[in-house]
Amino acid sequence: MARVRVSHADLSVGVPLQFPVYSVAGDLLLGRGYVIQKQDQIDRLIEMKAFRHEMRGDYRGIQNGRVFGILNTNTRTQSREIRSQGPVVTSFPAFTRGPEFFLLSLSRQEDVSFSANFVGTLKGQSLLVTVPQCADAFQPGIEVKGKIVVGRYIYMFHSRVQARVFEPFDILHIDLPVQATRQIFRRHLRVDVDLDARVIRNDMTTSGFDATIVNLSIGGMGISVPEADLMVGEHFRISLRLPAGDGFGSSLMLTGIVRNASVRGAHHKVFGVELQGLSDQERASLQNYIFDIATSLSSTPN
Repeated sequence: MARVRVSHADLSVGVPLQFPVYSVAGDLLLGRGYVIQKQDQIDRLIEMKAFRHEMRGDYRGIQNGRVFGILNTNTRTQSREIRSQGPVVTSFPAFTRGPEFFLLSLSRQEDVSFSANFVGTLKGQSLLVTVPQCADAFQPGIEVKGKIVVGRYIYMFHSRVQARVFEPFDILHIDLPVQATRQIFRRHLRVDVDLDARVIRNDMTTSGFDATIVNLSIGGMGISVPEADLMVGEHFRISLRLPAGDGFGSSLMLTGIVRNASVRGAHHKVFGVELQGLSDQERASLQNYIFDIATSLSSTPN
């Protein structure tokens, strides 16, 4: 579909856009249905020679009412589940496919943890897991602490090694926990971080500018941008590198949209950003990092 340059006649403050707006390079700037907040935004779009589709189409308006998830509506987004403000004590989860993550540490040495592979359960008796051969401290009678991810929760529990069988495979038998401490992990769990990042706008007018990620979740982040201003609803890319162990791990280039802004000082704003279009690898990298932070298994981010 052909694109034409936007004009003042196409844009109005307080009126939802009937079309998406693109930069000269073809990158999405504002989505269909976005409500322009001030005249400065219109002037900026005209100045950068932004484009729209030649055929506008009919905009049907934003519907009122309760919604679930992340949708572009004018009502407050609500969760299907009442969000807990902190960890809660609950029954140990039942699962058939096994947890996605399983970490074990000695109760007296929690700063050293080992990744365990879930093998199965003996009904009502024990969990069966494998640990690296170097984890020779896991012997019968030793008290351990475990952390697992099941569904959208992290479960933290205490247990005891029943037995260790070396043949034909090195397998630990651990007392089946009765209860665990549960904390929301997916979507609603947000961890405080301090990560350097680089914001690249889609308008192609700048080479990018420095930012600091101050909090992070699977679906979004808060970024501090002292020397620049972003528009609510603006699409952009953000480059970052996640710490891992003694060095740095995955380098990510993510796509986001600004959802809100809060002032933290005379020249300091924090923007709430929704992440979009995460690949499986990007999602896995974020999950691993947030898991480490939430369970205090990694050092403080640089």
